[in-house]
Amino acid sequence: MIIITLTLIIVVLSALGIEFPRLKALLGKRRLGRWLSAMESPARKGRVGEQRVNRKLQGMAPDYRLLRDIMVRTRSGRTMQIDHVVVSRYGIFVVETKNYEGVIIGNGRTDEWHQNIWGKVYELYNPEMQNKSHVGVLKYLLPEVDASLFHSIVAFPDDTKLVLSNLSEYVVSMGAVRRVIASYTEPVLSGDEVTRIASRIEQANITDMEIRKQHKTEVSKAKALRRAKVLSGKCPICGGNLVRRKSRYGWFIGCSNYPACRYIKQKTNHK
Repeated sequence: MIIITLTLIIVVLSALGIEFPRLKALLGKRRLGRWLSAMESPARKGRVGEQRVNRKLQGMAPDYRLLRDIMVRTRSGRTMQIDHVVVSRYGIFVVETKNYEGVIIGNGRTDEWHQNIWGKVYELYNPEMQNKSHVGVLKYLLPEVDASLFHSIVAFPDDTKLVLSNLSEYVVSMGAVRRVIASYTEPVLSGDEVTRIASRIEQANITDMEIRKQHKTEVSKAKALRRAKVLSGKCPICGGNLVRRKSRYGWFIGCSNYPACRYIKQKTNHK
C-alpha cells in the first residue's frame, strides 16, 4: 500500500513538472530517497543524465553545434550510440554521460571500473575506453578531419565522487563539461568546415526506431555475454584464460594471451 501511494505521488509530482532527480534531492539521503533512487531504471537514469548535460551545453555561442543522441554504423557494420557531439571551430568534442551516484573507482588502464553506493559495489565497463570507441567511429566517418581535433569527455553527476587514476582523456563532473570545451580557444576549423562536419554526422545518424530498438537489444546481449565470460574465467575480448599477473603497479587479473591481448580485470576489493 505504501509503495502504491508513493508511486502515485511520483506520478502527480512529475505531472506538475517536478523532476525525479529533484524530488530525490529534496529527500536527501533518507531511506525514502534511497527507495526512490532504486526505483529509477538504468534507461531512465541514462536519459536523465543526458538531459542534464544537454541543458548545460545549450546556450553556447552560435559557432558551437550541439548534436544529441547520434547513432552511426561502425566499420564492421555494428551500430554505436553517442550521447553528445559538439562541433566547433575549436575542435570536435564527444561527450559520454554516466548518471552513476556514490563513489566511482577506476583506472584508465583497466576494462572494469566500480561503483560503490550504500556499501554495495557494482561493476561498470571503463567509460573512458567506451568513449574512445565513439571517437574512433567518428574518425572513421570523417577521415579528412585531423585526428588530434577530436576530444573525449566522460561526465558524471556533480555530487559523484571520482577516485580515478592513469587517465588519458577527460573524466569530469557534468558541471565541468562546458568549461572543458570552453578551455579550447584556438580556432582549428573554419565556419564552413564546422557546418560540413555537423551535416555529415547528421546525415549518418540512424533515426529508424526499429534499428535503434535492435541496438539496445544487442547491447544488453553483449553485456550479458561479457559478464558470463569473465565469471567463467575467460577473457571477454579473445576468449583466453584469465590469470593472475604482476606488473610494476601490483597484482591484477589479466588475459593469458598478453601481449597479443591486453585485457585487464580490475580487482574488486575496493572499500
